[in-house]
Amino acid sequence: MKSRAKVLCALFFMLLASVVAFGEEDGEGPKYKDAPIFSGMPNYTITEADDKEFDDFRFYNAKNCTTVEGKKFFRSYT
Repeated sequence: MKSRAKVLCALFFMLLASVVAFGEEDGEGPKYKDAPIFSGMPNYTITEADDKEFDDFRFYNAKNCTTVEGKKFFRSYT
């Protein structure tokens, strides 16, 4: 009996995780939108997004570092 309860509990959490992973809110469509300067990737959905009015990003190469500042858009696609 305990093993059946564990299996049902595991199935419930897997179902819950799959619903959260798709990024839909109450059937209203995608939770996140594309960044204004780039179009979305075909057949992919945005799973995470973050927009900041002002931030910096450091680009490293083998010799030096270049810092760029300004508005920052982050999108993660799956």
